[in-house]
Amino acid sequence: MQHLLIAIVIAIISVATQQYLSTRKNWIIGGFLPTIWIGFSVWIIYFSNVKTAHSLIPECVVMFLTLIFAWADGRALVKKKVNEELNKMKIHDIK
Repeated sequence: MQHLLIAIVIAIISVATQQYLSTRKNWIIGGFLPTIWIGFSVWIIYFSNVKTAHSLIPECVVMFLTLIFAWADGRALVKKKVNEELNKMKIHDIK
């Protein structure tokens, strides 16, 4: 039970961090966590001595997809904010 709680806390912190990083001006910053997650997953699945590591593949894929979707959502939010600012500037120029 304690391991599940730790995994959930790590997942929540990872997604929150990913959401923050993906809303930065530079789009590459949001790619750090998915890249790190892939490396971590490969290490756990193939190079660790855990005998049941192959059963973690679905969880690793779900977490990776969650990080990618959080990145895409953050980039859409940045694009929306930029468009809103451009519209405000256009309206101000029209007046």
